[in-house]
Amino acid sequence: MAPDLVIKEREITNDDIISEIKEFIEDAVKSDWDLDERSKSRYKFHFVWSYIYSHVAAELLDEMVADRIMEYVNDNMQLFNN
Repeated sequence: MAPDLVIKEREITNDDIISEIKEFIEDAVKSDWDLDERSKSRYKFHFVWSYIYSHVAAELLDEMVADRIMEYVNDNMQLFNN
């Protein structure tokens, strides 16, 4: 859902960029799920991460900036279920 939201909000219409964003996010989340089955329950984290890093895949945001944003969000929001 997060990549679709970014694509819509940023009015991205280039099919190659859209595919790149979706593939990047799907691969990253699937990799996380493959490493730790429990990560599937961390949907808030995955949504926020996917939203932020969709901007990186679209080359709208530098990865280091995205890392700082994600760090700030992690420090200030409860993204993990107890």
